[in-house]
Amino acid sequence: MADLRVKSLGLKNPFIVASSPATHGLKGVLKSAQGHPGAIVMRNFGHGAGGGSIILPAGANMLGGQACVQSHALGASLPDKYARFEDFVEDVARTRDQLDPTIRLWVSVGYLLDIGHEWREKWVAEAIAFEKAGADAVELHLNSPGVAYVADEYEGFYEIVSQGTQRVRDAVKIPVMCKLPVEGCNPFTAMQAALNAGADAVGPTARWRGMLLSLDYQYGASYGGAGYGASQSLPIISYVAAEARRRGIKAPMFAGGGVYHAEAAAKLLLAGSDAVQLGSLACCLGPRAVAQVIESFEKLMEEQGYDTMEDICGKASFLVDAHAANTQARSRALGAAYKARMVDADKCVGCGRCVDACWYDGMVMNGRIAQKTAQCVGCGYCFSVCPSAALQIDVKEALAPVL
Repeated sequence: MADLRVKSLGLKNPFIVASSPATHGLKGVLKSAQGHPGAIVMRNFGHGAGGGSIILPAGANMLGGQACVQSHALGASLPDKYARFEDFVEDVARTRDQLDPTIRLWVSVGYLLDIGHEWREKWVAEAIAFEKAGADAVELHLNSPGVAYVADEYEGFYEIVSQGTQRVRDAVKIPVMCKLPVEGCNPFTAMQAALNAGADAVGPTARWRGMLLSLDYQYGASYGGAGYGASQSLPIISYVAAEARRRGIKAPMFAGGGVYHAEAAAKLLLAGSDAVQLGSLACCLGPRAVAQVIESFEKLMEEQGYDTMEDICGKASFLVDAHAANTQARSRALGAAYKARMVDADKCVGCGRCVDACWYDGMVMNGRIAQKTAQCVGCGYCFSVCPSAALQIDVKEALAPVL
């Protein structure tokens, strides 16, 4: 059985239920704990429970590994359970007492609307109160969609990251985690600013402001302005994690965005993250879905031959450097295989897509059968559009000489 412990973050497994309606208050946290994650981030005071959620085209797409989009923009806003900060702090203490001791309780500090007011004093006071109440860590909530734009209207986003982190770091002894955006800022500058100010870990998160529009926009599935996540976020946040490692950021990382199933989690970990946030999945599908992802991930680790988290985290981050010698060698090997492979006439259906995709006269139609020409450069475009496997290579065989 694979060892899923993330030693750098003190977690029993790499899955963190992110701050969301799923973690609002005592009941939300205890319900989310039924999924047995490594940590749960209790939603910050004053943020409210959040808006409703919609998954398009369907919730089943999340766990099925298919493309989907999630938005906190459906229906009425969920009610806030706390009118007074003191009541919230008391519930933090109750939550820690009742929560499974193997699950870390992080409590979110700060909110977008604090910026421009007495936010420094407020964040420090919150962090101190949460530490006294028994929180295992505090998480600075600096990633709301649009937060970087709003922050720049006042003092500059990186300055807020730096000052907020340093003041909280100086005020408490428990770990300080910084959840950061990739929208509206340079994420690597933001991560470095947080780490220079004393953050124990950084959590780049792929969520944006955006609009989902239906052509029947008045009555169809049209939602605007709120936070959007999607399966399509995974390549972006994977790049951010890998590029951060390439740039020398070695601190623990809990990245998030587009992780809706075990394979997606594995890809983000391979890219360089130490743990992954589950926000949309936990919020929209609940603790059983979280448990399913964790169980599937453990099986995936065993099937792929990974014994510990150290065996998987960051192993593919080298691929982010397109100019590195090993990346160039891979490109040359694949290019040679693409160029050498001819069209399988028995499988060709004569659709002409390969010709449409070729910009170097490397493919022509010979009657109803596609045919390679001497002008082929081995780019692989035609292979990617062929619907019948008439153009196909064995990638492992092609790369074997350079791996």
